[in-house]
Amino acid sequence: MIKRYFYIYFIIIILLPVNLFSKAKITFMKGLCEIQRKGSQEYVVLKKSSEINENDTIRTSPGSLLQIDFKNKAVIRSVSSSTFTFSEINPDKITLFVSGGNIITSFTQLSKEQTVVLKSEVAEVAIKKAVVKFFVEYNTTTVICVKGSINAKSNVSQWRHIDPVTLGTTDKIVLTNLINQTNAPILTASSDELFVDKELFKYETAIKKIKKEKVNLEEFKPEETFVKKVKKKADTGFRFNGAFGAVQLQRDSYFSIALRPEFYYKDFSIALYLPLYLDGYHKFYKTSKWGNYGEWDFKSTQDALGDLLIKIDYLKWGKEDGDYYFVIGKLKRFTLGNGFIVRNLNNVESFPMIRRSGLYFNINPGVIGIQGFIADINVADIQGYRIYLKPSYKANSPKRDLEIGITCTFDANPGISDRKNPALFAFGIDGNIPVYWSKTIIIELMA
Repeated sequence: MIKRYFYIYFIIIILLPVNLFSKAKITFMKGLCEIQRKGSQEYVVLKKSSEINENDTIRTSPGSLLQIDFKNKAVIRSVSSSTFTFSEINPDKITLFVSGGNIITSFTQLSKEQTVVLKSEVAEVAIKKAVVKFFVEYNTTTVICVKGSINAKSNVSQWRHIDPVTLGTTDKIVLTNLINQTNAPILTASSDELFVDKELFKYETAIKKIKKEKVNLEEFKPEETFVKKVKKKADTGFRFNGAFGAVQLQRDSYFSIALRPEFYYKDFSIALYLPLYLDGYHKFYKTSKWGNYGEWDFKSTQDALGDLLIKIDYLKWGKEDGDYYFVIGKLKRFTLGNGFIVRNLNNVESFPMIRRSGLYFNINPGVIGIQGFIADINVADIQGYRIYLKPSYKANSPKRDLEIGITCTFDANPGISDRKNPALFAFGIDGNIPVYWSKTIIIELMA
């Protein structure tokens, strides 16, 4: 009898640990969530009883929340308009590929053998014990370590061989298809970026307990409590980064040393980019022999102003979603209005060989707001401005999104070779008009 059932016992013993880790359970769902099974071309409505398997793809609608728990208390949360695929679910590893949207993860009970990997087209993050925010938009991925320690690196094919960087508590990095972990600065996330919405912590068991015993929901917000403790640390600080390597200017090769000090205080932050190109044949103090001596000579007032501006990596004041926001230096992916004229514009594509110092601002105190940018302050050729009205900005519903704006952009020198080319102008009117909304659906007209 024992011999007859030996193989059955053996299979059960082998598969039991797999089930303990790979079994995923939906513990909270709000709004419309859909799932596309492996091999299927259609999405069907996701239910709390639905099983989640390898190569299943899940997408969530605007305003929705989804929480998936594993038996070892690992948690994956999707926040509004996200699409992700469980490309691997094994006892020692879970791999999640995020096509777009916001993912918040909490892995605090993993053993030494267990790892969770978050991937996008341009980034890869390995997690052991940490709380992580993972934002994917187009070819840009933002990684924020709310708590713990993680390893982050580029997922772009030509950079996968580069060793990952380690992010600690409150650290943040932004990776793109042009920027990998070696030239992307490690920033300190703001308190708003570290904050985790309390709606994500409404576990069913907690809600039932609240209804029966009237327990305060505050007891079920561990990450939010932690964020309050580190808020002061995240608001003020100083960093000093550096890099070195080789660079070629025309036919000459130089050894490059770049220093990057960074200071931040509440809503103000500034970082400098200070490069030196040395040829190895002359003494360090012979500045005239530097490969980039032209940006250090300050030979005239105008030249000094331009040289100082390109040494500002960024200067930021305010918050992107606040009443005011100013950026001087490198501009990364900004849009005016609905993006019909200016969408995802940046001035860093040729960095560091060509360095530009731009200006972007958005002033939005109430009914009237204004946006604007100058791609390169030293040249002031490409500029754009937008004035907009938000008549219902105080409304407590999607009515507050009602917006009408006028955009005007111009390029004073569209021809690279001929400075006498006539300027190009673009003018447009855009708007957002909410027409229908409910708990799960918001419909807006964009023009």
